[in-house]
Amino acid sequence: MAEATSSSAPRINTITFDAYNGLMKLTLCARRITKEVQLTPQVAAALTGKEQGSSESLYRLADELENSLKSATADQTAFQPEEKGA
Repeated sequence: MAEATSSSAPRINTITFDAYNGLMKLTLCARRITKEVQLTPQVAAALTGKEQGSSESLYRLADELENSLKSATADQTAFQPEEKGA
């Protein structure tokens, strides 16, 4: 049986950005803290209260990506030559 997880269970989130076929690849890895993955007291103290900030940062990133895509689409539409009709 799969172990139930709580949304409030402590996690370590890692985000990496890599070049991929001329594009940017974003990878988000969320690891739940378990007996195998333990935090030192110093790291736990540093992470206290960071949940809201990381969520807000991901929302800002999503907004920036959406605006970038809209801008790129608008640029492509603006520079397409008009078709000459018969």
